[in-house]
Amino acid sequence: VDERTLREIYLPAFELAVARAQPWTVMCAYNRLNGVHCSDSHWLLTRVLREEWGFEGLVISDWGGTNDRVAGVRNGLDLEMPSSGGLNDKRLVAAIESGALEPRALDAAATRVAAFIL
Repeated sequence: VDERTLREIYLPAFELAVARAQPWTVMCAYNRLNGVHCSDSHWLLTRVLREEWGFEGLVISDWGGTNDRVAGVRNGLDLEMPSSGGLNDKRLVAAIESGALEPRALDAAATRVAAFIL
């Protein structure tokens, strides 16, 4: 789907909901958009949702919809549902230790999760 079609047909309803309701959470889609899993999409989760629309809340994966937890955190996914039983937590630690993930990305996700809980 080209960007113009997304912006003119598919995204306006979501933008309106985010602008008017100012939700605490948004669930990203399970599917792929133009070959990129929505839970890994910097364009959707960071550029559009956070930067353009001003969303400040928590982004949650669809149930079992996390493709790559490290890429997700890097690109704006905060909370994986359901838990991976610690497996993806270990992958996050390894990614930070190897330099594949900036600690600030994980800090930002953890801050949003904590703010939601509190």
